Amino acid sequence: MNLVAVTSDGLTLRNAARLAGELDLDLVQTVSLAEVADTEPPAAVLIDLEADDGLGVVSEAKDRWPQAMAIGLVTMPGNEVWKRAERAGCDLVTTRGALAKAASTKLTNWIREPGGRR
Repeated sequence: MNLVAVTSDGLTLRNAARLAGELDLDLVQTVSLAEVADTEPPAAVLIDLEADDGLGVVSEAKDRWPQAMAIGLVTMPGNEVWKRAERAGCDLVTTRGALAKAASTKLTNWIREPGGRR
């Protein structure tokens, strides 16, 4: 099972690799969902919300893989960013630095029972 990271941010990729290792997932790094094959739906998609069209990528990921957890990533927490990300379909929003800690248990539970909003 894969963990797709739609980002080129070094900190995010290091934390995504740590999370993937903890959960025995293969990390797929990309800057576009179009580059990701449809062979197997990922467990989760990590999306840089501050990148161009980050919120659009959330919608695209949820349309393509409705059972995958959509995790939105920001540099600094902000109430308005969180609200927009959740409206776009994020199942979890966290900062880049807190990714592994914030997502580990939630993603483990999601893998066992995918698809529902928590």
